[in-house]
Amino acid sequence: MKKLIKVLAITLVVIFALIIALPFIFQGKIIRMVKAEINKSINARVDFGSASLSLIRSFPDFSLKLNKLVITGNQPFENDTLFHAEALRVILDVRSVFRGSPYEIKGVDLNTPVLSLLVLDDGSYNWDIVLPDEAIAEPDSEMLSEDPLVIDINELTLNSGRVLYNDRQMNFLMLLEGLDGSISGNLSTGLSDIHSEVTASDLIMIYEDVTYMSNVKVNYKGLFAVDMDKEYYTMRDTRLSLNDLGIDIEGGFGFVDDDITMDINFQSADKNFRSLLSLVPAIYARDFEKIKADGQFSLNGHVKGLYGDNSMPGFGLNLDVDGANFSYPDLPENVRDIYLITRIDNKTGDMDDTKIEVDRFDFTLAGNPVKSRFSLKTPVSDPEMDMTMIGKIDLASLSKVVPLGQDESLQGLLDFDASFAGKMSDIENARYNNVTANGFLVLSDLIYRSTAINLPLAIHRARMDFTPAFISLVNMDITIGKSNMETSGRIVNYLSYYLGEGYLKGNINLNSETLDLNELIAAMPEETELPADTLEAAYQIPDLPERIDFTMNARAKKIYYEAYELSNAVANITYKDQVIRFSPLVADMLAGNIEIRGVFDATDKTSGFFDMDFKITKFDIPMAYQSIGMLKLIAPVAEKASGTLSTGLKLRGRLDQDFNPKYETFLGSGNLQTSQLRIDSVEVMNQIATLLGNPDYKRMVTDGLSFAFDILKGSFFQKPFTINYGGTSTIIGGSVGFDQQINYDLVFQIPYDKFGTSANQAISSISDAAAKKGINISPGSHLNVNAKLTGSVTSPKIGLDYKSAASNIKTEIEGAVMQELEKQKEEVMKKVSEEADKILNEAQRQGDELISKAQVAADRIRSEATSAAETIISEAGIQAKRIEDEGKSRGMIAELAAKETAKRVRTEGDNSAQNVIKEADKRAADVMTEAQSQADEIMRRAREQVDTL
Repeated sequence: MKKLIKVLAITLVVIFALIIALPFIFQGKIIRMVKAEINKSINARVDFGSASLSLIRSFPDFSLKLNKLVITGNQPFENDTLFHAEALRVILDVRSVFRGSPYEIKGVDLNTPVLSLLVLDDGSYNWDIVLPDEAIAEPDSEMLSEDPLVIDINELTLNSGRVLYNDRQMNFLMLLEGLDGSISGNLSTGLSDIHSEVTASDLIMIYEDVTYMSNVKVNYKGLFAVDMDKEYYTMRDTRLSLNDLGIDIEGGFGFVDDDITMDINFQSADKNFRSLLSLVPAIYARDFEKIKADGQFSLNGHVKGLYGDNSMPGFGLNLDVDGANFSYPDLPENVRDIYLITRIDNKTGDMDDTKIEVDRFDFTLAGNPVKSRFSLKTPVSDPEMDMTMIGKIDLASLSKVVPLGQDESLQGLLDFDASFAGKMSDIENARYNNVTANGFLVLSDLIYRSTAINLPLAIHRARMDFTPAFISLVNMDITIGKSNMETSGRIVNYLSYYLGEGYLKGNINLNSETLDLNELIAAMPEETELPADTLEAAYQIPDLPERIDFTMNARAKKIYYEAYELSNAVANITYKDQVIRFSPLVADMLAGNIEIRGVFDATDKTSGFFDMDFKITKFDIPMAYQSIGMLKLIAPVAEKASGTLSTGLKLRGRLDQDFNPKYETFLGSGNLQTSQLRIDSVEVMNQIATLLGNPDYKRMVTDGLSFAFDILKGSFFQKPFTINYGGTSTIIGGSVGFDQQINYDLVFQIPYDKFGTSANQAISSISDAAAKKGINISPGSHLNVNAKLTGSVTSPKIGLDYKSAASNIKTEIEGAVMQELEKQKEEVMKKVSEEADKILNEAQRQGDELISKAQVAADRIRSEATSAAETIISEAGIQAKRIEDEGKSRGMIAELAAKETAKRVRTEGDNSAQNVIKEADKRAADVMTEAQSQADEIMRRAREQVDTL
C-alpha cells in the first residue's frame, strides 16, 4: 500500500511538472507561428502587450493568451485602430500541439473586443488589410522549418464587445454596444453547421444626421449551413429580434468571383402590433411594459440578386397595420384606428427602379384624426413624389395619450393641410404648372415646459403657407425664457432641396427686444454621449448644414453674451456653404460702439476660420478690461486705467473645436487711439519711480495715445510712439505675447534735475564719464535713460540703462521691433506656403483620380453600348432573314413584300443601334463632365482653404 501511494505521488509530481514545463517548451514555437502567419497574410500592424501559454486554466488543453491585442491600419488609416481587445484567449487541443499541423482550436474567447470600421469620402475602407495571393511572400527557410498553421475553430465567444461602422461616404453610422455571444462550429470540413447567438444592449443607427434607431436591444440566434466547396451559406432557424420585434430569416448567400449572390426572405415572427410598437423610441423608452396594444400587423420582405461593385440585389418590403390601437392604462386617452399600408419594391437592383408606396397612414390621437399618404418613383433619375398630410391636433391631448417626463407639459393647437405631387425635372426647370404644392401649417398658443430645456418655450403664433415655388413664413412670435423673437420671411427652392438638389434659399427678418444668449446656451439639452471614437462631430465645431443660402436682417434692442451687453444691435448676416458673413453687425457696447464686418468659415470641422474687420469707437477702458479676454492677456494695465479707446483692427485666425481662440494663428494689424488717459498704482510704474527716485513716475496722465500695431504668431507688436510720462518725453515700443510674456523698450528723456537721490550715484558716474569726453552735464541738461521691460504681465521685470547720449534711440527701437516682426512674418509665410502646396497638390490628386475613374466608367459605358448595338443589329439581321425566308416560301409577291419588311427591320435595327451608341456617348460625356465639375469644385475649395491660411 505504501509503495502504491509512493508511485501515485511520484506520478502526480511528474504530471504537475509537465503541466508547468510543457507551456514553456511550446510557447515560443506557437507564438512565432502565429506572428508569421499574421504578418505574411495582412497589410496592417499587429501588436500585443504580452503573451502566455498555460495548461492549468484549460487542462488538458493549452491556453494561449494575448493581452492588449491591437490591429492598426496603414496609410491613410495609420492613426486609426481597426481592432483592439483587452485579451484574446485561444484554447489549443493538446494532441494537435504534440502531433503538429493542423492545430485544432477548440475555442477563442475575446474580452472587450472593439471593431471600428471606417469608410472615407473617397470610398476607401480600413478593413482592406488582407494581402492578395500574389503579394504574399514565400516563407523563408526558417519559417518552413515551422509547421504551417492550419486552424479548426470549434467555438468563438464575445464578452462586452463593440462594433462601430462609420461610412463617411454615405453619411451613415451604426453602433452596436454591449456585444455578448458565441459562435460555434467547424469550418475545416466541406459541409458544416455554424451556430450563432449574439446579443447587444444598444443599437444606434444614424443616416444623414437623422437618428433612425437608438437604445434598441438586439438578439440574434441562428444556424448557418456552410458549404465550403461551393462557398455558400444557408440560414436556418434564424431570428433577429429588435426590442420586442422578432424577425425570422431564411435563405442564403454565396460568393461568385468578387460578388455576393443573395436569396434571403424575412417576415415578422408574430402579428401582435405591440411588437412593432417597440421600435418607436419615444414609446419604448417610457413604461413600455405598461402599454396595452390591440390589433395586428404583418411584415415581410426579401433580398434577391447579385451584390458587388457594379450591381445591387433586388429587394422588397411589405408592412401592413390594420386598425390597431394602443394606450397607457394610467392615461385617459388612446391612439386608435391606426392603419398603415406600405410597399417598397425593387425588382432589378437598379436603385432608380425602387418604388415606395405608403397608400395609407392614418391614426386618431385622443380624438384628433390625422390622415396621410406618400409615394416615390424613379428616385435617382427624376424623383417623382406624391404626398398628402391632413390633421388638426390639440397638443395638450398628447399628455393624455403618452406619459410626458417629470415637470414636462405641453399645450397649443397644430393645424395642417399640405399636399405635393410632381417630378424633380419640373421643379428644376421651374415648370410649376406641372407641380402641385400647396397648403398651410398653423401653430398657435404653444407652451412647452421641460427640465430638458430648463426654459419655458412659448410660440404665440406661427404660420407657414406653401406654394410650389416657395414657403412663406407669415409670422412667428416666440418667447424662450427672457428672450423673444418675431420672424418673417420666405424660403425658396425647398422642393429641390428636400429631394437632394440645389440650394435652400431664403430671406429672414428677425426683431427682438431681448436676446439672452447666455441663458439660451445654458438651457440647450446635452447631446447623447457616444464613445469618444464614435462621432468626431460630437467634439468639433458644429456641423453647419450645406446647400443653404440664407440672408438674415436682424435687429435687437438688447443682447447678452458672456460678459458683453450689446444695445441697439443691427445685423445683416448671410450664410452659404457653412460660411457666415457679417456685412455689417453694428451695436452699442462698453459705453461705445462697435462695427464688425467679416466672415466665419466652419468648413473645417476641427478648426473654424475667421477674418474680421473691427471698428471700435470710444470703448470705456475699465469696462473693456472686464469684458474682453484678449485685453486682459496683453494689457492688464487697463484694469488700473481710466478713459476711452478707439481702434480699427483687421484680424484673422482660427478657433479650436471648443470655439476657443488659437492665438498662435492670429494675424492682424490696426491702430489705437485713446482719450485723455490716467493710469495709477501699477506695479511696474512703482518700480520705475523707485529706480528713478521720483514719485511722479507712479502715475501716467496723458492727453491721449495714438499708435499702430501688428498681431502675428501669438504676439502683439506695438510700433514705437512717444508719450508724456512723469513730465518727460518717453518713447515706447516692443511686443507682448498672448502667453503674457513681455519684451518692451522705453526711453526716458529726463531733465537732470528730475532725478531723485536714489539715481544720483548712476548720474554721477555718467557725468564723470561725459566730462572726460568733454561733455558738460549740468542742471538743465537731459539724460536718455533706456528701460528694458521683460518677464510676464503679472510679474514684470524692469531694468534701467543710463546713457550720456542716445543718438536716434527711437530709430533703434523701431528697427529692433520691425526686425523681429519681419522674422516672424517670414516664418509664418514659409509655413503658409508649404501648407498651401500640400493642400493644392492633394486637391489635384483627388481631381485627377475622379477624372481617371470617370474615364474608366465612360469607356465601359461606350463598350457596353457597342456590344449592345452589335447585338441589336445581329438580332435585326436574323429577324429580317427569317422574314425573307418565310416570304420566299409563299411566292414571288410575298417574297417582294418580305424583302421590304426585312429592309425596314434592318433599318430600324441600325437606327436603334445608333441611338444606343448616341445615348451612351451622351451618358459617357455627362460622366466626364460631372467628374470635371467635381474636380473643379475640389480645387475651388482648396484655393479657398489656401486663402484662409
